[in-house]
Amino acid sequence: MSGFLQGAHYALFLGRPVTLRMPRRSDGPAGSVPHQEWLARARPALDAYFERLARETDLPLARFGDQPHEEIAGAISDDLQSVGDEEPSTDEIHFRTHHQGGPVLVRLRGSDLLPSHESLELCLLVTGRVGRARVEPILREVAALVAAAQHLPVPPPRRSLLDRLFGWLRTPEEPRG
Repeated sequence: MSGFLQGAHYALFLGRPVTLRMPRRSDGPAGSVPHQEWLARARPALDAYFERLARETDLPLARFGDQPHEEIAGAISDDLQSVGDEEPSTDEIHFRTHHQGGPVLVRLRGSDLLPSHESLELCLLVTGRVGRARVEPILREVAALVAAAQHLPVPPPRRSLLDRLFGWLRTPEEPRG
């Protein structure tokens, strides 16, 4: 099972980790909450976090859907603080060569950050290169928000208008014998 969620400033994939066929452990839960419901519970916190991030930081975030984007290796730099005489890294050269000026998709994987070891991939659109030290705290915060939403209660399904108006007319089923 897996789930996908896209907000204004992020896209998030959550899935079950790949496992080998092994006997089930009896101490674990028999089943898990479907990933899509899990992400739906996390969405309000994620949306609020990314709105605050876009508003209060100088991180060059772009909105999904505003314009086409590129995916280029080297968009995340391990060190953006180049010293004047240093030659640019191969990632920087590759990025400069292929970047056409639009938003760039950055993928961050954080499966090791969730207690259940689910696959977690966060996608951000940025308008230029970003340092790894700037985006890894974002990934850790997203993982914490997603993990916190895992065990929230699922709201009951809404009853239809007819059921709410005329549900009292329904007779209880007779026990079958």
